[in-house]
Amino acid sequence: MVSLGAGVIDGIRLLADDGTLIVSHWEGQLYIISPDGSVVEIADTIGEHNMADFEYIREQNLLIVPTFLGNKVVAYRID
Repeated sequence: MVSLGAGVIDGIRLLADDGTLIVSHWEGQLYIISPDGSVVEIADTIGEHNMADFEYIREQNLLIVPTFLGNKVVAYRID
């Protein structure tokens, strides 16, 4: 079991075949969660923009995030 604290989970996508996930909090945070339950925060944009449900393009390691209130789209490369 994993706890990400208070907030609204908006998106969940499979990052790797081993079960690693990318999870977004609507408030503006992105996390990578490994199958063993470890959590790594990869982005924190609280106060800058929210993160709506995202899309992950695996072949390009590219995460596309619409910013709900920011009226823009942000892209992240996941290494």
